[in-house]
Amino acid sequence: MTNQHVRVALLQLMRQRPFEAFVITYVGGERAIIEHSENVALDPTEGGSSKFYVIAGGLTLHNTLDKVSSLSVLTSRPTFTNENATV
Repeated sequence: MTNQHVRVALLQLMRQRPFEAFVITYVGGERAIIEHSENVALDPTEGGSSKFYVIAGGLTLHNTLDKVSSLSVLTSRPTFTNENATV
């Protein structure tokens, strides 16, 4: 999957109404629980920057879209899996 696939899946989760908490899982196994759509900041434009920021558990995390291995609603199975995520 490309960075654009990750971007689209992430934006869909952020824009869902009503909002449901979701989990970003990174290639190293780390997870960030997103409890509000405003806890993620990224460039929404196609071909935009791959950098994004997360506020979770009192921490501000910075990463790139290629480091995301999966996205899922907190109470369900993964809605997106990035088979091409890099370490």
